[in-house]
Amino acid sequence: GFNTVFASWILEDNLPFTLGESNGLDRVRRYLKLSVNLPSDTTVRNRLDKIHGNLSDKAVDSKIAAAYDGWTTRQMTFSFGGGILNWISKEWKLIERVIDFHAILEKEHRGV
Repeated sequence: GFNTVFASWILEDNLPFTLGESNGLDRVRRYLKLSVNLPSDTTVRNRLDKIHGNLSDKAVDSKIAAAYDGWTTRQMTFSFGGGILNWISKEWKLIERVIDFHAILEKEHRGV
């Protein structure tokens, strides 16, 4: 249903799970006079878990590469860490998905 399509859109376009809680998107929903409720981040996560469960029963024809990296702003004020998965689809398209992105706290970024 709608929540599956919405969660798939979130994943496909690397959008925040909280998009359904956005005031702007809710204004668009009301303007279009849509009767559906926009899903919360928890609903999106649960729906993606269900989609993942359905997909993991199918064979994967491609190898999956994981990459993790860290970045710091020019002013050295903020540090971020993130991870992505990459694979090639059956149509030979490169697929990339962000699996993690977070601010690195000072206590996590002391170096050696």
